[in-house]
Amino acid sequence: DPAQELARRAREGLRQRWAKQAALSDAQRQVYEQRLEAELSIIIEMKFPGYFLIVHDFISWAKQQQIPVGPGRGSGAGSLVAYALRITDIDPVEHGLFFERFLNPERVSMPDFDIDFCQWRRDDVIKYVIERYTADNVAQITTFGKMNAKAAIRDVGRVLEIGYKKVDRLARLVPNELGITLDKAREKEPRLQEAIDNDKDYRELMEFAKKLEGLNRHASVHAAGIMISDAPITDYVPVYLSEDKHLITQYEMKNAEQTGLVKFDFLGLKTLTIIAQAVNFIRQQCNKNFDLDTIPRDDAKVYREISAGHATGIFQLESHGMIRLLQKLRPSSFEDIVATIALFRPGPLGSGMVDDFIERKHGKKTIVYLLPQLETVLKDTYGVIVYQEQVQQIAAMLANYSLGEADLLRRAMGKKKPQEMAQQQSRFIAGCKQNGIEQQKAVELFNLMASFAEYGFNKSHSTAYGLLSYQTAYLKVNYPAQFMAATMTYDCDYGEKTNRYVNECRRLGITLIPPSINDSEGQFLPRMTKPPAVVFGLSAIKGMSGNAINVVQREREARGKFKTMTEFIKRVDLTKVGKKNFELLALSGCFDTLNIDRAYVHKNSTALVKHSEAIHGEEKQRQLTLFDSVAHDLNAWQRKFEREGVPTASLAALIAERRQTGVYLSKHPVSFYRRDREFFRTTPLKALTAAQPEVRVVAILHDVSERIGKNQQRVTWLTLEDESQTSDAALSAHDIHVPPLHTVVLVTLEVENIYRDKVSLTVKKITPISEARREEVAKVYLQLRSEQLADEHPIALQRLEKICADNSGNIPLHFVLCYPQIKLTLTSSVRINMNDEMLFQLQSLPNLESVIGYARE
Repeated sequence: DPAQELARRAREGLRQRWAKQAALSDAQRQVYEQRLEAELSIIIEMKFPGYFLIVHDFISWAKQQQIPVGPGRGSGAGSLVAYALRITDIDPVEHGLFFERFLNPERVSMPDFDIDFCQWRRDDVIKYVIERYTADNVAQITTFGKMNAKAAIRDVGRVLEIGYKKVDRLARLVPNELGITLDKAREKEPRLQEAIDNDKDYRELMEFAKKLEGLNRHASVHAAGIMISDAPITDYVPVYLSEDKHLITQYEMKNAEQTGLVKFDFLGLKTLTIIAQAVNFIRQQCNKNFDLDTIPRDDAKVYREISAGHATGIFQLESHGMIRLLQKLRPSSFEDIVATIALFRPGPLGSGMVDDFIERKHGKKTIVYLLPQLETVLKDTYGVIVYQEQVQQIAAMLANYSLGEADLLRRAMGKKKPQEMAQQQSRFIAGCKQNGIEQQKAVELFNLMASFAEYGFNKSHSTAYGLLSYQTAYLKVNYPAQFMAATMTYDCDYGEKTNRYVNECRRLGITLIPPSINDSEGQFLPRMTKPPAVVFGLSAIKGMSGNAINVVQREREARGKFKTMTEFIKRVDLTKVGKKNFELLALSGCFDTLNIDRAYVHKNSTALVKHSEAIHGEEKQRQLTLFDSVAHDLNAWQRKFEREGVPTASLAALIAERRQTGVYLSKHPVSFYRRDREFFRTTPLKALTAAQPEVRVVAILHDVSERIGKNQQRVTWLTLEDESQTSDAALSAHDIHVPPLHTVVLVTLEVENIYRDKVSLTVKKITPISEARREEVAKVYLQLRSEQLADEHPIALQRLEKICADNSGNIPLHFVLCYPQIKLTLTSSVRINMNDEMLFQLQSLPNLESVIGYARE
């Protein structure tokens, strides 16, 4: 019997939960037992034991298979039965959550557990469900993609045979805003309307596109929804087959539910995978008995970090807007984190409710309760009604509502229906009167609840996600290398995120070890060194295949590390790695530890792959003779670089490294411009404040984009980066010439303060640094120590002579010879063009530590 089985498992599960909790008194145990029985009674009355057992079944299976499962999501976290069955991991009694927010007889509706699984193993759980309940009884849910503004333009243009490039130009003028219509796009983008007015093809295209906009365009599969039936699902709804032969309903979700089918949501959440991987690292390297369920929730270091806005990588808390809220609110308890998640929404942020909460928390405003009884309900939120559950609790406590009836009141207040609100107000006042509350106070309280109910949030959801926020923050603060390695393994995007994580590693004092053919694996790896380190993962190299990584790893594990490039090519069959992957390894610096130049490997990749193919091919002996010259050349280069050392990477090599990994790993290009920064008196981007209204910055230009400003005018934005951070700056005028991307530039910026350390930047002038040098540098000095001129450095001196010859120009080059007691300045006849390439070459001279100086006269 499902009801008896559910009750048995729930009671046993609760006892197991108690075994891991701190000791409970008999009175506390009685509270839990009474609530559990009350919930079971409602579940059985509403005939949902089978639903709970099915959810319990596939979650238990997932946990047995070591598939990370979330602590809960949505109102289901308010169920003690779900907590006892380990469907959720939030204790609803401890956190004041109500089952009736999830399910109650007064509001008959289907239960709806939204379950988070590891993003990469979610499909394994779905596969289990299909096998467990048979393929005929399980179906995914269809959705219909709408024809949005851009899709309508492109589809109509294709049918009218206007031409891809011409249609693409028009489609690109539609602003990238969610839900934007063609009419709104024409209002916001004058160039779109101008193109339509001046081209008859565009006018015809738009006439048809407007008629088609918003219609269903194609069928696809719901991202999470699965339906399970007690008989073949074709008895309930029409279906079709997906490419992998799974059943898909032809009805969308709401219509399918009306046929009597029950929906289960299987959601993917990579944060769960990050947490699981970090815990594995901790158990391997720090504490084999580490248990995330037993960590304290009052770690002061955690609250200090997030209050300072150091929330990079922390679940739900790392957006720029959220960081500003954290800095203002300064959470000091787990309940504050829960409240922060609930408050960070457009409604509360725009209503003054958030500022009220913050001022009360920090004692700037007195906490006042309309009635003394409200303190027990609103104490954790400083007298502010933040959660829907608080509305339910107030109605139950002061107006004699059942929690089910209180849920109906909460819904009525949220919908603001006048007739229903009038009925609820009468009911509320009557209930308050029975508890000795005068009518005027009851009316005030009802209106107060109604004003907050519009913005109230589901506390069950906020608490469950707040737990993930706290867990990720705890791991980051206490085990930073392990947490950052896990985060970067599963959450890198070869761009802005990777850059943020690398900068965060540096802030945390974690050394980032660049990708290496001898040290890196597919994932990022923490190392318990002093200071701690993280080894860059090969899977984070853009375009790198997993198979190529496996080929290299297997050979290294079988026969040890590689000593030279020649040995690598002899041991690893590059035809299995692939020429493209081989080049990616070189461009990202993986062969630097073999003491060979990236540019050489990239330039000769075709020959090197052929050489490897000859060694590993079937006609080994005959082919080897064909490539003896390549082998000889490779060995010669290997010996040369072992003797002289690898030159510092060129600007082009560093840009390629950034393109493949999302970050400058070996060295930031701007680090080569130390003398320029001193000469031009510049400021790092991170140090910009409104106290310096106009400053100069040396940075690399990474991106140029156009956005619609507050006044609906198009604004050009430049993305600038130096060693300290990446910043966006708006152009002050349209006539400013913007240099090509990846140029190191001297930028004059106007700085305006926004909030605390946040500033707004406007570009007043931007010039390639090489041009700025030509304009302002009159002389260049190269400082050399006397011992560096001895006979043991002839190669370095010869290269210096060649560098000067290859970069001849108009700027005089002088030499400063440094002896123990004296410095001599030698005026030479050499004149150079002090461009970026020469700067790189001078700083990469082996065994010759040159110091470069500029002068204006």
